[in-house]
Amino acid sequence: MISKKIGEISFEDLKSYTNDFSEDNFIGNFQFGKGYRGKIEDFDIIVKVWTENTAPCGCFLDGTEIRMQDELILHTESRINSHPDLTNMIGCCHKRAIVYDLNPKTLRTFIVRESYSPKLIPKEVVEFSFEDLQSCTDNFSKDNFIANFQFGKVYRGKVGDYDVTVKVWMPQTLYACLPGHNEKGMEDELLVHTNSRIRSHPNLAKLIGFCHEGQLSVVYDLNPLDTLRTFIPRDDFTWAQRIRTALQLAFLLQFLHIPCPPHKRYIICNIEAAHFFLDKDYNLVLYDFSMFTHGNLLEMRRRPRICSGCYGYIDPDMHWAWERFYPTVDVFAFGIILIGLITKKAFIVEDCEFDDEDYIDGTTFLDDWAFEEYERRTYGSGDKVSLVHESLEVDPDFESADGLEATDLAMQCFAERYERPRIDEVVQQLLKLQVLRDTLNLWAFNGLKSGGTKKISKEIEEISFEDLKSYTNNFSEDNFIGNFQYGKVYRGKIGNHDVTVKVWMPETPESLYLCPPKDNENRIEGELILHTDSRIKSHPNLARLIGYCREGQLAVVYDLNPVDTLRTFLLRDDFTWLQRIKTALQLACLLQFLHTPPPPYKPYLVCNIEAAHFVLDKDYNLVLYDFSMFTGGLLPETSDYRGTPSTRGCFGYTDYEWEYADGWFYPGMDVFAFGIILVGLIAKKAFIVEELQFDDIRGADTTTYLNKWASAEYKSRKSKSGDKVSLVHESLEVDPDFESADGLEATKLAMQCMDQLFCRAKIDEVVECLKLLAFQGL
Repeated sequence: MISKKIGEISFEDLKSYTNDFSEDNFIGNFQFGKGYRGKIEDFDIIVKVWTENTAPCGCFLDGTEIRMQDELILHTESRINSHPDLTNMIGCCHKRAIVYDLNPKTLRTFIVRESYSPKLIPKEVVEFSFEDLQSCTDNFSKDNFIANFQFGKVYRGKVGDYDVTVKVWMPQTLYACLPGHNEKGMEDELLVHTNSRIRSHPNLAKLIGFCHEGQLSVVYDLNPLDTLRTFIPRDDFTWAQRIRTALQLAFLLQFLHIPCPPHKRYIICNIEAAHFFLDKDYNLVLYDFSMFTHGNLLEMRRRPRICSGCYGYIDPDMHWAWERFYPTVDVFAFGIILIGLITKKAFIVEDCEFDDEDYIDGTTFLDDWAFEEYERRTYGSGDKVSLVHESLEVDPDFESADGLEATDLAMQCFAERYERPRIDEVVQQLLKLQVLRDTLNLWAFNGLKSGGTKKISKEIEEISFEDLKSYTNNFSEDNFIGNFQYGKVYRGKIGNHDVTVKVWMPETPESLYLCPPKDNENRIEGELILHTDSRIKSHPNLARLIGYCREGQLAVVYDLNPVDTLRTFLLRDDFTWLQRIKTALQLACLLQFLHTPPPPYKPYLVCNIEAAHFVLDKDYNLVLYDFSMFTGGLLPETSDYRGTPSTRGCFGYTDYEWEYADGWFYPGMDVFAFGIILVGLIAKKAFIVEELQFDDIRGADTTTYLNKWASAEYKSRKSKSGDKVSLVHESLEVDPDFESADGLEATKLAMQCMDQLFCRAKIDEVVECLKLLAFQGL
């Protein structure tokens, strides 16, 4: 039975919608046919047509009928029709065609070449006309020209009073360009920017627009000083700035080379100094993504020799890899840039000579020069030598030991493929340079405390205590949201903007948690350090810090307008089954994100998970707002973060095996606390620490802990009903979206999370299990 929402459409109507399946409306081939754009009045659609000539794919006529019938049956399933990442079928034709609605309100469809599924790019990435680009660049004037990139030119521009950068692909450059190559490069770039991790990274140019008509172009929110290639020979580009630039590039490569499941790592493939800009703060920004591979892109095919990278930066071992790209290709190119930075030499491809067969004169390549010069200087000495330019050796921040180490690192990057350092090893070696420790306030990079004033992100403002009182109506009872482990949380307003204010409170005899002197000061400092991490700042389930206060009261301000805490929602009757499972999945995915280490850093651990430390917004999205006990990542590895009886977590959520870990925190501790929250979600139970009873020596009455209740109740029900045990509250069992099998699985998962440490579920397993349960509601 076909869904009533899916109407039968005649083949003649399809021809009308697609202008008789015109070439202009053709999108591309899929495995068993073709895809076309279409319109029903003003409504955008996609028409997918199975073709009969599909034998090469192994699908004959009867197979096509079966596949189409299966697809129609699939869309009778309400969970499929309601899922935002699955296309919405609106019609079918008995001549083997299906019509989809691919024009949702919040996203715009961007269809790309053969073998890609349809991709959606953010609505804020707008389409420009070629006339618009001519206008904003003064008709691509010489005054606005910045530089050449591998496949075209880059210009400054203005959209109104707003500075932008326009990148234009050209039909002919120094690089041979096969037909359709530029189109593929631009399509890949648009696809890369569908990845939120890419869009939010501070060292990657932010895409705001594109143009298909007249000229292939993209527009970036970027106002650069100049390219890195221009800066390299400059005398006013200091030693400290050069090493900081190298470190930023190494960190960027490290970020890109870390796989982010389900996607593989990204590889840039065409690193070139001309492909990077420096902004007014001398921050490095990559603006060309034309040859990115892997990540959320199609599995890479072998590229022809003409697309092996940029002249002067191509790894000589490429021919041994059958033209396939691998991470050390980027490491080799990094070595070229590092040599340029320390020697003030820039490889300029436009100045190179080509022979009659269009081969470039390789004698000008920096790696060849570096090898020869390095061997010449080490001849007879056997010691490390420095290739640092003599003018940099008199820089006040230069130390000879740094010159030797930087030179040695660059030469390691030129080694044969399997002897080359990994990018995380490159980062570690750069971090050892004294110039970074002395001049760059390194705590913001690697979590180590160093002397001097600590740099806080510019968007985080210092706020006076008087202002906080003003925002919260003098911390009125009406604005009180709840308690967190070490203080109180309030609603506030800055002008018409809703905020949340978290205040650390000094310890009193009534305090539930002991707080040694300076503990709260260390915690607010840790939170400020934590929010220098772009991954933390950009995560949708972590509260965004916008201000802090150290005078009068320790406090922070978040850009957050919550409905209420998760602890309050646990008991609410209008908090549905699907909303509860979606909340559990969001928390599990957040822990998975935090527990995935971004080398060279360790994973983040929350350590004090508590339902009261989470709020839900108006869309029922989960947001963690307390970071008081975070460890790992950028945070300092000091004894302050070692567990003690006063800092081992929250009552009712502390892993009972903590004492066997010699006081150290570990990921399983967060999984245990997650299990407590999952039990609360399915059983409609909330552990409320304020109601906890203490004996005369401050020992807590643990009989009210949810893990104790769940363990006893599970054993009791199991003895009566066998292995199929559910702890789901009876009121949730009548929820229209509840299925008894889901209740059994959720209960089983919660018990696995609270199991003994070495039998406990891993967070990846938790996520996969919850995805199956939450599929209908997402």
